[in-house]
Amino acid sequence: LTTWMFFGRGIVPKVAYEEGQTIPVTIEAQIDFSCRNIQDSKLARQQAADSVPLFFKMEAASRQRAFTKTQAVFDRLQQIAAAPAEERTSRAVSLNDLLLGSDVDPAAFIQAFPTNSIAPTRQLILSGIRDVMDIGVMSDETRETFSGESPDRTLSITTAPGTPARTEILSNIKSRRQAVWAITEQVTDETQRNLLDKLLFSVIADNLSYDSIATEEAREKAAEAAEPVMEFHPARTPLVAAGTPVDQQVLLRLQKHIEKIRDSRDIGEQITEITGNGILLLVGLIATAVFLRVNKGQYIRQIDKLLLMMLLSLITIGTASILSYLSFHHSLIAQSLVSYLIPHALAVLLAGILLGGGAAICLGFWTSFACAVLLDQSFSAFVL
Repeated sequence: LTTWMFFGRGIVPKVAYEEGQTIPVTIEAQIDFSCRNIQDSKLARQQAADSVPLFFKMEAASRQRAFTKTQAVFDRLQQIAAAPAEERTSRAVSLNDLLLGSDVDPAAFIQAFPTNSIAPTRQLILSGIRDVMDIGVMSDETRETFSGESPDRTLSITTAPGTPARTEILSNIKSRRQAVWAITEQVTDETQRNLLDKLLFSVIADNLSYDSIATEEAREKAAEAAEPVMEFHPARTPLVAAGTPVDQQVLLRLQKHIEKIRDSRDIGEQITEITGNGILLLVGLIATAVFLRVNKGQYIRQIDKLLLMMLLSLITIGTASILSYLSFHHSLIAQSLVSYLIPHALAVLLAGILLGGGAAICLGFWTSFACAVLLDQSFSAFVL
């Protein structure tokens, strides 16, 4: 059962080096194989994440508020200009409420716009508000933050939940002050332009907010989808040169080399290895049965006790198989640490509590022996 469950893929090959050591002699590849380049793959993941647009949400109501208030100011200005001369002073007072908070003097505003210039200026300003705020207005702080990374960064802007997002270049997005200047730059009269700058700065607001959650989710998906960068090593070429310090890349290269060699064997060699492992495990099981017979002879005839010992042994052997898989196939755990991370004492402790000291010793021998076989006949794993 143990052979079939945990050794069907063959024992875990052991690399003779550990991180921090130095390769004494040049190692050549015995077979063509490819290996993931850790550094380049990490860079590819980072580049894929950086290519994701920044996600922003647009508040549609901001444009409508700016449009409505500006329109009301010019409508009131037209009413004042069209009123008889004796009524203009009294009607001018009503402009105060609309200009409140804009630092614009109502009298100066009325005087700056002759009757014939109100309508065209109104049309120019309202059209500018619509165009600029439809693209988006961003706070100075946010714009400076992302402009420092790349002024040509792509943005994905959503106006409402469920609506398709549109893309925009960061350099096209204006800050509040830049938006005002973009709207009033076509006003030729300097006095009018200065008054309109004050008015618009009070009505135009930032309508883009950064969606950090959506951006990070998209970056993570892009990074996960990035293809790993592979390095090809043809047979009979240097795999690792002498004097090379052993790091994660060297260990991965050696592990994949051994794995490729093992995978290239014919079915007969694989069956022979599995049979050999099975014989070793059978010898260990017989020795365990002998120890159990001497210490706890009555357990040999009690099926429930034997099943409990089997389940307890699976805690250690199963964990060893998982750790070795994560270490060898995914390089998530340093190979030198696998033997120390296997919870040998847990199953033994539980056996001592549930079955007694003799059964615990027998179980400890069996699990240590099986783990040693799994880890390429590792003596250190057997001792632990």
